[in-house]
Amino acid sequence: MSNAFLGRAITLSPDNDEDEPVLGVRSKTVNLLGEALDITSDDDDSFQRFLEEAARKGISMTFEGIAKGGFLKRVADGGNVVVLKEYSLYVPGVGTWQGDWIVSGVSFSGETDGIATFSATVNSNGVLTFTEEPEATAS
Repeated sequence: MSNAFLGRAITLSPDNDEDEPVLGVRSKTVNLLGEALDITSDDDDSFQRFLEEAARKGISMTFEGIAKGGFLKRVADGGNVVVLKEYSLYVPGVGTWQGDWIVSGVSFSGETDGIATFSATVNSNGVLTFTEEPEATAS
């Protein structure tokens, strides 16, 4: 059994049905952030040592896709910074991070004979709750 999964299975979606998802996404990159602090001192005999707890935690994502749907208009209306309250990031075989997110750094591009596309940066905004996906349901 393979643990591989389709990229489209990675989703960022609202927990509230009244809110709208990010539409038109074709590509996404998810970065789990954890800053390792160097605590090396003269006592370590020149071997590098790090604090074994992340000083800062978070998630940074980049979405790219086809420019469609009200989501992009919402970002533009918000002055290019929009808070996504109670959204969940799901990664198959790993789990779900639930919490608030902030959208910034939206850009649009297009060519004369091509479809208009967008790119957006989404970062976690505050504490996230992680729920590990049980191994039995992992794809």
